[in-house]
Amino acid sequence: MYITNGIIGLMALVLFVAGPLVFSTIVIIQRYTSVIIGNDILLLACIVAVVQLICICYLLWNGFRKQSWLN
Repeated sequence: MYITNGIIGLMALVLFVAGPLVFSTIVIIQRYTSVIIGNDILLLACIVAVVQLICICYLLWNGFRKQSWLN
């Protein structure tokens, strides 16, 4: 499958919303309630945040490399 900037951008957009929302929800639930979230879900939230960071960094790097904002 050919990965384009559009696909990476769509992934980054989805993860930009989902990553922080999931991570902050888990932190709020653990901090203000007696519910203890397992380490599996916390690890999953961290993985989503890392994938989000990689997608955004790739978009920035590719955008500056091709200077696509000038075209």
